[in-house]
Amino acid sequence: MKKIHATIIIALLSINIFAQTAYVTNITDSTVSVINVATNTVSATIRVGYRPYGVSVSPDGTKVYITNVNDNTISVINTASNSVIATIAVGFSPLGLSVSPNGNSVYVAIGGTNSVSVINTATNSVGASITVGIQPVGVCVSPDGSKVYVANNGDNTLSVINTITNIVTDTITVGAAPVGVSLSPDGSKVYVANGGTNTVSVINTTTNTVSSTITVGTNPVCVAISPDGSKVYAVNYNDSTISVINALSNIVSATIVVGNTQPYGVSFSPDGSKLYVTNAIISGTVNVINTATNTISALISVGNGPNAFGNFISTYNPLCFAHYSTTYDSTLNTFTLNVDSISSFLATAYHWDFGDGTTSNLAAPSHTFTVDTTYSVCMKIFTALGDSCEYCHIIGKDYLGNIYRTVGFTINVQNNTTVVVPDISKEITITIAPNPFTAQTTMTFSEEQKHTTVKIMNVLGEVLKEIDFTGRQLTIDRGEMKSGIYFVQTTNEKKNVTNNKIIIQ
Repeated sequence: MKKIHATIIIALLSINIFAQTAYVTNITDSTVSVINVATNTVSATIRVGYRPYGVSVSPDGTKVYITNVNDNTISVINTASNSVIATIAVGFSPLGLSVSPNGNSVYVAIGGTNSVSVINTATNSVGASITVGIQPVGVCVSPDGSKVYVANNGDNTLSVINTITNIVTDTITVGAAPVGVSLSPDGSKVYVANGGTNTVSVINTTTNTVSSTITVGTNPVCVAISPDGSKVYAVNYNDSTISVINALSNIVSATIVVGNTQPYGVSFSPDGSKLYVTNAIISGTVNVINTATNTISALISVGNGPNAFGNFISTYNPLCFAHYSTTYDSTLNTFTLNVDSISSFLATAYHWDFGDGTTSNLAAPSHTFTVDTTYSVCMKIFTALGDSCEYCHIIGKDYLGNIYRTVGFTINVQNNTTVVVPDISKEITITIAPNPFTAQTTMTFSEEQKHTTVKIMNVLGEVLKEIDFTGRQLTIDRGEMKSGIYFVQTTNEKKNVTNNKIIIQ
């Protein structure tokens, strides 16, 4: 069996106004280097478990999940404080991992037990274990969250997992010693780096068959696709090159030489203008490549043995960011809502909607529910700059049964920040229901709107729909939008901007 070398698939998913932070695992130092992508400088170093390997950032950018190969754990990093807030025990030799688009689950390849562990992010516990092929390494979740693709290095296959049933529905034979896995932006193709045959397999996700096999450099370990889906970059570990593949013709159009640096991973900036490549054992650096000229434009020094394997770019809005995490105590039948420190820092006021017709303007309210069902609990924050943003989370028992509680459960919000509460009745509030939804949802404004613009954007910041609206209710049809996370931005005639998140199932 060919020796496994780590891969990184850097997914830079953000709206352009978002800040971007990179989290690079340094396997020799047992640390994570935090890089400001705008300035290409290291801003912090975080101590994690022994020999950190895989990386995956939650879709909202609030948490980073790290696999620690030699102590069989997952470190959970809070991106606001750059600190480890939880350590999750998993099976022997965790390698690659990937967070689902809705942020509810993390799929971890457990190389030593030929399985994939499914972590519930609400409880930070392993909820299921799925048997796959021999020595799974790379993991990637489809954009609609319905499938997980796992590269099995030991038997030259790719396992396809149904995320609803947690069952392997197909096994696809690829090249020898597959490691890195990446999906095209539209989810129609999977690219697999086959280190043992110096090839990249292209898989049609509709038929689950290999549609093309492309010869690249020596021992490819990672693949990444440009944001527009036109180019694929494969990192060749043994000859220190990067193969540039035309995604339409499946032909290598260029080869980039990065020197004797043992490159591991590759990924794009959101606009596709820059390529990030980690240089592993020898130099302990990250190359920044100009994709227009295919030349190195910057070199960032990090820790020893950088080999981040997965999505390690965080995106969040520094001007208005509403978020909290939840934990559940089955004995007390109580949810604890921990307001994120960024939300606490930015907020000058809060408004809570508990989803049962009751609200609160307190920073840290407590509320008891009496009916046995699920509730969409929403927190809206107001900033000193006049911005407002909202975060909603389903509390109770979800449709997969991931969270359990009985009638009469309580939520307690933990927040030590003192805030000044404005007169909420003077603020325009927006309710989106149902959310998540399948076919259509309705936006309801607290006041009649005039000359309001509603934009629906994907996670790349691309505007998919723009609607000029007057009235109090607006129905949004799914149309051709795939399952996943989208952003709804409204701008009224007073130039007040609000941002909300919708999830299409």
